[in-house]
Amino acid sequence: MCFHADSVVKSDDVFEISGKGEHIRSRSVIIATGTVPKDFNIKVTGNVKIHRSILELKRKPPSRTIIVGSGEAALDYALNLSDSGSTVSLLVRGPALRVTGDLRNEIEKRSTVKILYNTVPVKVSGSKGIIHLEARASGKKILLETDAVLAAVGREPGLPQIKNDFVHDRGNVETSIPGLYFSGDASMGRLGQAAIASGQGILAAACVYELLKARGGRQ
Repeated sequence: MCFHADSVVKSDDVFEISGKGEHIRSRSVIIATGTVPKDFNIKVTGNVKIHRSILELKRKPPSRTIIVGSGEAALDYALNLSDSGSTVSLLVRGPALRVTGDLRNEIEKRSTVKILYNTVPVKVSGSKGIIHLEARASGKKILLETDAVLAAVGREPGLPQIKNDFVHDRGNVETSIPGLYFSGDASMGRLGQAAIASGQGILAAACVYELLKARGGRQ
């Protein structure tokens, strides 16, 4: 059964999951909704799209791309677009990248990727097919031209609205509400590994089984 869940509320020991005018009632719920991009607020004028995924850009790689971010996703995007022939400017808010190891080493030696440290985007505008980005670099105003802007500033759990107060420690399966469980990226709060998500899903299912068994097998 396919069902779009917008909200979850627990009342009288039963969860009601609602979405698009439909409702499902259940004794337990596992939230495995993955993550969504964090908000990225910047002043935009003209016909400019701020991309949040590399997929559209991979289909038709731009000649020049500005990527905002300094984590694993931002660096992975930069390498992929560079491999596709795009010249990349990586805007890093702080004085250093937020990753170490092989990924950092690869990005730092890639000639088609320019890293701009201590650089914060301020606004973007579009004119005649060219995107103009204004930023503050070490306190000074700079202007950059590009063909695409991609924001990779982190992700957060893409949860439905949960109307009960609850406590959930990131990375755990259980919550403070009996019968409500998180698994995978929804639990980790970031893009994780498939093996971790699979393991947490199995653990959450085991928790549901034990809960229902303790209640005499009632659904």
